[in-house]
Amino acid sequence: MRIEQSSEFQIHLQNLRSKEPTFLETIYSVANGHFGVRDSNPLEGNSENYVGTPGLFINGFYDYTELKYGEKYTGYPDNDQVINRLFDPRYIRIKIGKEDSSIDKFKVESVDKNLDMATGLLHEMFSVTTPKNKNFHLILESFASLEKKNIYGVKYSIIPTNFDDEIEIIKVHDYVNQVISNPSDDVRVNQDAGNLLMDFIPDNGQPSYLITTFKSQQGLVITYSGYSAQENTNLEYFRDEQHHYGYRAKYFAKHGS
Repeated sequence: MRIEQSSEFQIHLQNLRSKEPTFLETIYSVANGHFGVRDSNPLEGNSENYVGTPGLFINGFYDYTELKYGEKYTGYPDNDQVINRLFDPRYIRIKIGKEDSSIDKFKVESVDKNLDMATGLLHEMFSVTTPKNKNFHLILESFASLEKKNIYGVKYSIIPTNFDDEIEIIKVHDYVNQVISNPSDDVRVNQDAGNLLMDFIPDNGQPSYLITTFKSQQGLVITYSGYSAQENTNLEYFRDEQHHYGYRAKYFAKHGS
């Protein structure tokens, strides 16, 4: 049961003047001081056509980028420090029958968003339509824990609106240097170098990664676990042909349920 809060603590999409994706990406970010996760299209992931800066940012996890000058004088720094953008933990891959969101272009439209500033819970609903005109509602609930500051939680729910079919949900992050476009040509805006290495840690019982920087020689381990709330549906831990680890679950869904 949801605890109702005073309306003054709610940032509701319908009450915002701007609905621009890059604006909403900032407004609906969740963070706890240790890390921050920017709002994003959950099906885009590493798409080079995505306009914005989605991803996970960890405070103090940075790398160096070389500074270039037309003329360099004594005292000018050689390097700049840039916070690294890690993979987008909101990303999810969805298969509807033979259609795959990682290959086919699923049309994703924001229906509603609400950030409860009293509880820190971000609630979102998207309307998703496949190329074969199968439509479903994708509901996300996410938060950054204040009690355990290394934990980010996200819950996915899928409600078909006009079809009955098998649905497969795949949660795997097989990239670290995002190839998204950067819409800013402003030279004053820092451009992140993306110089990160990611190694999968095998046989850990759940997907785990060792991520290291090139120049600052920092490293961290990221791991995630999952469960299925769908009755008679098992969440499978798997390794694909590229030796990437993740979770997947299949179930048959009926429209309206």
